[in-house]
Amino acid sequence: MRISEKRKNEARVLLRKAVKAKKVKRKPCVICGAFCDPWDKVNRVMAHHEDYRQPLNVVWLCYRHHNWLHSDVNKIFKELNII
Repeated sequence: MRISEKRKNEARVLLRKAVKAKKVKRKPCVICGAFCDPWDKVNRVMAHHEDYRQPLNVVWLCYRHHNWLHSDVNKIFKELNII
C-alpha cells in the first residue's frame, strides 16, 4: 500500500512540532554518529519514518545515510539479502 503525500506531510508536521516542544529529542545518526545543526542543509541529521502512521517513531540519520537508505543501491542490496 502506498502512503499518501498527505499522510507523510502530517507525520512530518507532528514530528517537527514535537521536536520544537522538546517532546522528541533530535539524536545523532544511528549509522555514523554524526550530530549536526538541523539548519545545515548538507550535514544535518534527518528523521526517517519507517511507518508514517507512527509519526514520532523515527530513525535519525545524517543527510548522506538518509539518501543512501532511499537509493537504488540499498534496494538492490536488500533484494540480494546483503543487508
